[in-house]
This record gives sequence, C-alpha cells and structure tokens, in this order.
Amino acid sequence: MRTDTAQKDCKSHGYSEYQQQSITCTIKSTFTSFLKSVLGTYLPVLAVLACSCAEEPETNQVSILEEVYSTEIQMKVSPTEVPGHIARADIFIFNTDSLGRLDAYLKQEDIEDNKLSVCSRGGRKRILVCCNMSLKEKDIMNISTEADLEKCFCMLEDTQRDTPMLIGSLEAMIPGEQKNMHLRPVASTIELRSVCCNFTGTPYEKETLTDAKVYLTNVNAQFNLTGSSQTARRFINMGMLNMDDVGRFEDPEIIVQNIKEDIGETIMNPDVSLLCFQNHCEAESPGSPFTRLVIEGKIQGETYYWPVSINRIDNGEGITTNTRHVFDITIRRKGSSDPDRDIFIENSGTIMKIEQWTEKEEHLICF
Repeated sequence: MRTDTAQKDCKSHGYSEYQQQSITCTIKSTFTSFLKSVLGTYLPVLAVLACSCAEEPETNQVSILEEVYSTEIQMKVSPTEVPGHIARADIFIFNTDSLGRLDAYLKQEDIEDNKLSVCSRGGRKRILVCCNMSLKEKDIMNISTEADLEKCFCMLEDTQRDTPMLIGSLEAMIPGEQKNMHLRPVASTIELRSVCCNFTGTPYEKETLTDAKVYLTNVNAQFNLTGSSQTARRFINMGMLNMDDVGRFEDPEIIVQNIKEDIGETIMNPDVSLLCFQNHCEAESPGSPFTRLVIEGKIQGETYYWPVSINRIDNGEGITTNTRHVFDITIRRKGSSDPDRDIFIENSGTIMKIEQWTEKEEHLICF
C-alpha cells in the first residue's frame, strides 16, 4: 500500500519516470530495513523488494509441474457373451487418500481391442471406467471427488443393446505394468425362453392366447455410476404398462416386446429378452414395489395378465446387478385382471447357477 502511495505522489509532482523509480526503490529499501530490525529475521518474501534503482525488474512466473505417466488398461467384459461394443469410455482417476480427489478425467471413443491409454500423476490411484453412458459435460464438470461421482446416475431409457452400459474399477500403483480391468454390465437380463398354453379340462379348451405381449413393471430406471447405492430411486411402468414411459426409451424393446404369433399348446420360443436395473428391496411397499415380468394377452377377446415377481420365489432377493433370469412358462388358466398382483403359481422349480460376474436363474412356471 505504501509503495502505491509513493508512486502516486511522484506522478502528481511531475517527477520523471527515472526519478519516480528512484524514490520508490528508496522507500522499499527503507521499509525492508525496518522490518529486519523489528523482526530480527530475514523474510524471503521481501527479497522481491530489493530492486535496482536504475530499472524495475520484470516479474517471472515459474510453474512447477509434476510428472505425468501414461498407463495402458486392458478391459475384459464379464460375462464374455455380452453383445455390442464400447463406443465411449469415461475414465475417472482418483487419489486413494481420505479425500478421494479427482486426479484426472479422460474420455475416449470407439475403443479398439478393449484397450485404454490413460494419463495421470504417479502414486496409488483408484481408476473407475464407465462405458457407453450418456454423461453430460456439465455433470462431469461437477465431479471433483469420488463422493461426487456417487451422486451421478445413468438412466435405463438411454440403454441400447448394441452398446451396453458397463462399469469397472481397480486400484493400482502408477506407473506400473499394464492393468487388467473386468467390466460388468449394469443392467440385468430377463428372458422368456419358452411359453405355451394348456387349457385342458377348462371351458376354453383349445383356445389360444392372442395379441400377446411381454413387459416389465415396477422397473428401477436409475443406477448409481459407482454401483455403491443399492436403493431403487425412480420407477417406471408403476403397476402397469405405461406407454408414456416406454416412449422415452432409445430402444423400447428392452422394456416391452410383442409376440407376433398366437400362443397355443405347442411350446413357443419367443426370443424375448428384456433389460432392467437392480431392485432387491427386502419387502414390498407402495414406495418400493417388486419388479415383475408380465405376459398380457386375450382369451376369447378378453384381456388377461399373468404377472410374476422376479426372483421372489423361495425368499429370493430380487434383481441384483448383472444377473440373468430365465423363464419357461406354461399357462393353464385365465389370468388376472390386475397386472400388478401375482397370481397363484401351480408349479415352480428354480435352478440357480452362479458364474463369474453373472447369476443365471431359471424358472419352470405353470399358472
């Protein structure tokens, strides 16, 4: 402040530029000597005030950069039969200390051979990769710690079969050798492998199920990017098929599919495969309903529904991330008038087989 005042006074009294500099330097030197005598210690910060009285030195800014290392990551998708390719990968590299600050963010597109080349500073890092997710730039700009990433979600409506959403993470020391990362699908698969009708002994024997369609209700439509949140946050097709919800999907057939042929006594393989996010609440309530597979069709012109809660037989835990649930269904009688209420199942058998990164659940169900 005193320096600025001295320069102002010099100008107001018509001093030359050289005289102004001389007066300024004299004041600075005097002020420095005063601080030395008072504090008894040489302050490095005051060294900038020791200037030549002939000419003011230019200020030089020196940037000290830490060394940046390039690391290669080989990504492996589990299970390997997941179709599609990686069109885009968002890579977040965090420090592993208590703060978990973001060290680097990179985006790569059209990944070849499932290999990524990432750059970051050295040290132990946590690397998280999100593939084929429609992350907006404004959302990415708000991520500065791993806790911020946990608040971000991907939407089921953005899912497409040819570019499935995948996530993977690992901790590694950088630099180092090539890192291997396992990616897992975010969505779970619900398959109707076979279906048929057997109305023997009923007034509508030999009838077929017409105008049939298969869909999911009470579907969790948001998934936490880190996979840390297990809570279903936003449901679509609540209690019934909602065409407004379906209309927001990039690929509506991941949530509802029509069966083109009538369903009769001959076992049919409709090749129906639907996708949904995790939903494994312990108990059903109005705010946390079970996800259901629903067959809808007409018998003698009247519409009926055959709903079944997914993985709730024998105290099943519902739908968890990256699972596959396979159904073989035989319809023996008319269905319900309510698509959101399970009807009595005559016979059911469940086989659970667990493989790496996937759970396969097969049901033989007779209504």
